[in-house]
Amino acid sequence: MSHYRALLLSMFLVAREGPVVSELAAENCPSGLGGIRDTLLRSAEDGADHWTWIIDDLQAVGYDGPDPAECIPPAATQAYVGYNHFLASRHPVARLGVIAAVEAIGRNFSSNYSSKVFQRLQLKSAQATFFFRRSREETSLQDILQVLEQADLCDRTWQWVVAGTRTGGSLYRAIYDTQE
Repeated sequence: MSHYRALLLSMFLVAREGPVVSELAAENCPSGLGGIRDTLLRSAEDGADHWTWIIDDLQAVGYDGPDPAECIPPAATQAYVGYNHFLASRHPVARLGVIAAVEAIGRNFSSNYSSKVFQRLQLKSAQATFFFRRSREETSLQDILQVLEQADLCDRTWQWVVAGTRTGGSLYRAIYDTQE
């Protein structure tokens, strides 16, 4: 249970900062890339309340520690969030690649991971909803890939999208790996 709570606390900053980072990337998006800008803004809106899901899950498993907003997250979480701020400021289109990577990771692993959490910790579904809550309005992986494919991006921007996706995905995975 302590590892599960630690993971939720680690993900709190990711969930709270994700919309902020997407909005920053949208603001820094080059003119002429309206589809990417709109997708970043939609992603920010879709994720605006995800941090509350973590609070709900912490409460559901009896967490009585400090306010997650006051906790210093592990280095892996700080690295992931910091990297996303860097991309949003310097290579905003690449932020969309990171969102796609996290969406793919979530789609492929969240149900398996959550079922293991349920089994090992003997939780009821209402106690661990963060991992597989999905809103029908959320920006899908298919939407993101389509907008990237349709955008007129130069080679250097594509290089940053690829690099950002790989690095962002690795940093995101590291958050989970540090909980083992």
